[in-house]
Amino acid sequence: CTGEQKLEMDAVLEEVDRMETLIQEILRFSKPLSLTISKGDINAVLKKCVAALQDKIKAKRIRVLCEAQDETAYLRADMDKMHQVFLNLLVNAIEASEEGGTIEIHSRSIPFSNNGRPKGIEIQVTDHGVGIPPDNLSKIFDPFFTTKNYGTGLGLTICAKIIEEHNGEIIVKSEKGRGSVFTIRLRK
Repeated sequence: CTGEQKLEMDAVLEEVDRMETLIQEILRFSKPLSLTISKGDINAVLKKCVAALQDKIKAKRIRVLCEAQDETAYLRADMDKMHQVFLNLLVNAIEASEEGGTIEIHSRSIPFSNNGRPKGIEIQVTDHGVGIPPDNLSKIFDPFFTTKNYGTGLGLTICAKIIEEHNGEIIVKSEKGRGSVFTIRLRK
């Protein structure tokens, strides 16, 4: 096998991997969600996501600040799906951040009822990166919408679907050139 043939084979294998990822995401998107609900600590999920992304975080010398109102924040949810949501949001935040930038993750209890007692949890993932242009903001949860040269455009669509299946909400605020804040609100 010559060097040129090896390069061509590597390119083909890389494309096969990319296609497999695309097919898996399309299949995951097209199927109704099957949730496995259990009581779990969302702060522990957030810490695991940050730990899983350490290589990407270190490669861009990004500082990740985690601030939790409570040491533990229990809720009834599919914790694997929550991991998927926050992993996706953090990957997007890393990609949007400049080298040496900062990502902030905040979690806090919030009231969902009139009696003022905490009935839910709010998690915010903030990057101080490139931001989302206003004309793209309304499209970011649409299937197959992407501004990246790679990827499927299904990541945020799947995140929104997971949060909606948990009767929660996902809100994004962004300013081009200043960054984005993704806010997730979930019932306990």
